[in-house]
Amino acid sequence: MKYITAMVVVMICFLLLNACTNELSELFSNQHSPLGIDETEMTDENYLQIDQPGPRTFDQTGETGDVEADKEVIRDAANRMPSVTVESITIDHSVATVYVNVDEPLNENEKKAWRDNILTAIKAAMPRYELNVIINERL
Repeated sequence: MKYITAMVVVMICFLLLNACTNELSELFSNQHSPLGIDETEMTDENYLQIDQPGPRTFDQTGETGDVEADKEVIRDAANRMPSVTVESITIDHSVATVYVNVDEPLNENEKKAWRDNILTAIKAAMPRYELNVIINERL
C-alpha cells in the first residue's frame, strides 16, 4: 500500500512539473524579441546578446548606421564648445579622431587645455571610443 501511494505521489509530482515546464516554455517562446525568435544573435556558444536591437547592416560606403550616429553625437558634443567647429571625424574600429577649428589664436598651453576640454565633452557624450582631437586655428 505504501508503495502504491508513493508511486501515485511521484506520478502526480511528475505530471505537475511537466505541465508547469510546458507552460513556461510556451510563455517564453511566444515573446517577441526585437530580432524575432529565429533571428536572435549569439556571441559565443549558448550566450545570448543583451539589448541588441538588430544586426548591423552596411550601407554602400561600408559604414554602419551606428557609426554615422556616433559621429553625429561626437560632432554635437564638440560643437557645444564655444568657438569650436568640427571639420571632420574619422572612426577606425575603437579609435575616433576629431578634427576641429578654433576661432582664436592659441599658444601650446592653451591648445592643450582646449584639447582636454573638447576630449572631456566628447567622452561624456560618447565613452566607447579612444579619442584623438586635432586642433587647427582658424583666424
